Amino acid sequence: MDLKTPEARAVVRAWTSQWVIDQFERLRDFERTHLTFPEDWQNAAFGGSHHLRLTADELAQLAGQLNAVLEPWRELTTSRVESSEAPPDTRPVFIFYHAFPQEP
Repeated sequence: MDLKTPEARAVVRAWTSQWVIDQFERLRDFERTHLTFPEDWQNAAFGGSHHLRLTADELAQLAGQLNAVLEPWRELTTSRVESSEAPPDTRPVFIFYHAFPQEP
């Protein structure tokens, strides 16, 4: 898609807006239903927010570090999906995070 056209940029903006809404809707769903999960799953779930003061380069480094932390878990998931040999107590786990600059 050529993002040089106003139409293409509008499509990307609409898709991105819906993507963010969908992520927060998943979190809302979990918050509404978390007590229906077994206690070990309730205790394992986590969330957090942090306010940092970084340069653009530091934020890019943080993104790289977070992706590096998640990479082994992505590889484990891929191998389980491809082999169809996941332990019976596995569940899909949704992780989302956003890091972006704010006005000073």
